[in-house]
Amino acid sequence: MSMVPAGYSGHPSASNVTVTLRVTSVRSRGLHGGVIFGGKDDKGESHVVIADYVVIPDSSLINTAQIWEVQGAPSLHFYELNGIKHREQQISAVQLTMLRPSGHH
Repeated sequence: MSMVPAGYSGHPSASNVTVTLRVTSVRSRGLHGGVIFGGKDDKGESHVVIADYVVIPDSSLINTAQIWEVQGAPSLHFYELNGIKHREQQISAVQLTMLRPSGHH
């Protein structure tokens, strides 16, 4: 299930990556779409996906344990929390495709 609406102009570019992730956490859900979630790839590396309301109009579709293919621009994000420096790999999504639901009912 592709979540990119018809006519969306955020087409993939040469600098985009495609990663398959198992959702491990949902950090934020927008009231009118959009979501920020964490996931792990098949190598066990963590990624944070930032998808705006155009990419995912219904933020309730993203849930833990689901498998999603994410396409978008990668970047590194550095921040400090409680005096500890952190680094995370982020992907600004231009397309999300659900590959497998979580099986939760």
